[in-house]
Amino acid sequence: MPYDAALLARAREVLAGTQDMTEKRMFGGVAFMVRGHMACGLMSDGGFMVRVAAARTAEMVSRPHARVMEQKSRVMPGFILITPEGVADDDALRGWIDDALAYNATLAAKP
Repeated sequence: MPYDAALLARAREVLAGTQDMTEKRMFGGVAFMVRGHMACGLMSDGGFMVRVAAARTAEMVSRPHARVMEQKSRVMPGFILITPEGVADDDALRGWIDDALAYNATLAAKP
């Protein structure tokens, strides 16, 4: 299934005005890059991904509809996948994006 176009529009709205933000096609979906780092994005399976501090992985996956991202059977701490149900309302989506942007702000900007 392709990424959710309505979710993409909602994410763009939440991210509007974010400095140094670009979009990049990635993982069969769309990634939002902030200051040169992946912050969040839409996955090809309809879910949403956020990047947070690896130390917060257990906390983040304890939330409903969230799990750690795996790529080729490799667990990726700090990369959290949220099912469509977990970002169904705007407050939930904004909360996840806020978490991603807070972590992104701790990283040195890439050129």
